[in-house]
This record gives sequence, C-alpha cells and structure tokens, in this order.
Amino acid sequence: MIAFIDKLLKTNSVVTDYTGWDQLPLMIQKGYDLHVVNTDGIAYLTAQPTADQRLPEIYRQHVQMEHLTGMHCVIYFPEARAYLADLLVDYGIPFVIQGKQIYLPFLGMMLKKEREIRPCSQLSFAAQKLLLTAMYEKWQNVSVTECAARLDFSKMTVSRCFDEIEAMEIPYVNQKRNRRILNMPEDPMEAYYELKEYFRTPLIREFGLKEIPDWANTKPLSGMSALCHYTMLEDIGPLTIAVRKREVKDLRLSDSAVKYGENPKCVIQEIGYITAYGDGTVLDPVSVSMLITKQDLEDPRVEKAINEMIKGELK
Repeated sequence: MIAFIDKLLKTNSVVTDYTGWDQLPLMIQKGYDLHVVNTDGIAYLTAQPTADQRLPEIYRQHVQMEHLTGMHCVIYFPEARAYLADLLVDYGIPFVIQGKQIYLPFLGMMLKKEREIRPCSQLSFAAQKLLLTAMYEKWQNVSVTECAARLDFSKMTVSRCFDEIEAMEIPYVNQKRNRRILNMPEDPMEAYYELKEYFRTPLIREFGLKEIPDWANTKPLSGMSALCHYTMLEDIGPLTIAVRKREVKDLRLSDSAVKYGENPKCVIQEIGYITAYGDGTVLDPVSVSMLITKQDLEDPRVEKAINEMIKGELK
C-alpha cells in the first residue's frame, strides 16, 4: 500500500505499528490490521479490514477509530469492486484501493490510475437502453449511482455501460472530480443523429400466433403497429407487440407459434430491452424505427412515417 501511495504522491512515507490498541473496542481490534503512516509530516492511521464487512459497519467503525485515536483514518483494500470507490466517497471515508485509486482528502489528494477501457464493437442492450432513456429525459450530470437508481440497474451494470460508451468514443461520459457522469445534449434530435449509427435493432426473434392472446393488451405495441400508433399510417398487418426475453418461456410462445407459410394474426417480438417511455403502451420511437423490416421499408410511406415519428416525439 505505502509503495503505491508514494509512487502516486512522489514522496517517502514512514510506516510504524499502531500501539494504542487498549483505546479501541474489541470489534475494531479483531476486525482491522492497523498501522500509522507519516507522509510529508502528516500522520494518519491505516486500517485494513481482516474480514468482509458491510459498508455501514465500516463507516461506524471508521468514525470510532478517528475519534479514539485523534488521527485521520484511511481504510485500505488490497482489492475491491469498481463501484466501491463511489460509495466510499459518498460516505466521506478516505481509502486506498491497491493499484487503482486513492482518496485522501485531508492531504488534498484524490488520484486515480488511468482507467483501462476494453475495446467494444457493439453496444449492449443495457447500454442502449441507458442512452435512449438519457436522451429522452435529457439527463445532465447523472452519476453511476444516480443512473443505477433511475434504471433499476446495479452499479456494476451501469459502470460497464459507461465503459462501453467510452470505448465506442461516444462523447457523453465525462470525469467530474472522482466520478464519471453522463451528460446528454439538451436537444434530443442532436443526440439522436449522433447516436443512431451506434444503435442496433433490439429484436432477438419473432413468434407468429394464430390468434391474438388475451394478454396482448398488457404488452406494448411494437413494429408496424407502434409506427401506426405514432403516425397517420394505416395498420393493415397483424397486431405486433413486444415482450422481454424473460417472458418468452412463461408465455409458452414456442408452443403456440404458427407454422411456416401461415398468416399470423399476432406477431410477438422478443426484444432485448424496453425503455420507460410515455404511458408504457407503446415502445419508444427510436426502438420502433429499428424494428421495421426491410420489406416494410420498401414502401416510401413507411420511411416517411418513421421520419415523422422521430421528429414528432423528439421535438
């Protein structure tokens, strides 16, 4: 740990054993390996948890250690998950994550090793949903933590999405102090024109049904049915609705699918994500535009309707 700090701070720290164990509660004595570090004349305590502990417990014990020792206390982690750093900063806990990041506000230090971004050739469905939602809602200064709460994603999932966005060189993820934030253009149409080359169809597969199921009105319109809903285009095809991947098995769609050559009355599109858009009865317009088939696009009225839908919904 000390070598990592000295390398980043360009200094030489002195480490000594902590000798005031009798001042500390038994839980802290058993739960941490303590040392005193002196960096450029400033002495502080380093505490390495000896077992897995929940963050609220670390926070309470950190407060105790600082109060009882009269020193700043730095929690040391030989390794830790990426999202932990943001949580520790939120709690105001100084920390060192070996080889990755240090946060020593009492020294005026908040340094981070350069993030390694893996190459990415295609956005995941999670990242695409994130960008679409952020575009519609005009997100500004939204952190990983805030993004996870808004989308009901884990912070790890959002962190991976941010990595993908950076790897694709989409210029909407920025560094603000110690954390990454997402900033979208104020004009959704501007974002759409910049992002559409990165987006991919959310379609996974389709099922044609002989009859319209009773539960059809509980699912959002998709494909041509959704396009007709957004525009004046007449819907003369089968009812098209969307379901999530996890719903396919429960709905037993494979059992009820029509045979090749038959004309279905209802088409079920299994898609990779569904954004929270409008009242939830129709898929979001950008996703709808990507679900229109090449055959339907041969009709110039369809292409015109798509443009009307995008401009009308993103105004």
